[in-house]
Amino acid sequence: MDADDQLLSSGAFVECVFHCPACGLAGTSVVRPAGVIGKTCLGCGSEVVLTVFDRFRPSGGRPVP
Repeated sequence: MDADDQLLSSGAFVECVFHCPACGLAGTSVVRPAGVIGKTCLGCGSEVVLTVFDRFRPSGGRPVP
């Protein structure tokens, strides 16, 4: 099990930074790990890039793409 699996199985809320490459909308959000997958922009509907803050990832983890 890698860090992403640990994060997804935890079910705890995580704080993320999001950015939409299509329209430039950006900000922060608190979501459950399962909600990170397939997140879309509320402005234009495109897929957003999410990064989970280090302090919320399991030890040795890496950002969730």
